[in-house]
Amino acid sequence: MAKLQTDFASRFDSLSEKLHAYDARISHLEEKEKENTLLKAQVADLQNQLNQQAQYTLNSELEIIGLPETPSENPYHMVLTAASKLGMVLEEEDVNYASRAGPPRRSGDKSNTQPRPLVVSFVRRAKREEFLKNARTRRSSLTSKDVVPAEPEKKMYVNERLTSDSRHLFRDTRAWVKEHGYKYCWTRGGKIYVRKHEGGDGSPAIQIRSNGDLHNLSGKPAG
Repeated sequence: MAKLQTDFASRFDSLSEKLHAYDARISHLEEKEKENTLLKAQVADLQNQLNQQAQYTLNSELEIIGLPETPSENPYHMVLTAASKLGMVLEEEDVNYASRAGPPRRSGDKSNTQPRPLVVSFVRRAKREEFLKNARTRRSSLTSKDVVPAEPEKKMYVNERLTSDSRHLFRDTRAWVKEHGYKYCWTRGGKIYVRKHEGGDGSPAIQIRSNGDLHNLSGKPAG
């Protein structure tokens, strides 16, 4: 019995030591996990700050979607014509630059037949805001025929210029809005907002800064 008790005590001490070692390893891993979570949050915050700074540099720009491309087109003339159709006075000196976004489409490439957006940078913020406001007011009646009458008619849109990250988030937000019964999704000053109902019924405008905000709104934990 004495020998059994000694063996049992020895094994118990050995198991206790292993258990303490496992506890120490688990505590170490938990601390590392907390550190990783904190680092991920810090990285996400830095990425958000960088995106905001990049977005700020685009706040003088708009993009016109749906205008057919032609080899001899004059982007400045197209912008001035669009402004005239929107009922505003815009001179060439009000435009910092106007050009198509992205590389030219390859000849014969049928994988993407959509015209590239026409990017417009305004000298004065007031003119940019006037152009955007008028375009949104007349959205239902504005077509490419108003600007390029010789080409096939396409629906024409005027949008705020967004960074790549903001553009992807805006796309995800629009999809989320359709899935979750929200009525409105828009951008203002490069920021993304959603609203469930008409503003007059107390439904607030909610800013979306990340996909985590969408997860929180839908009651799911941010992944």
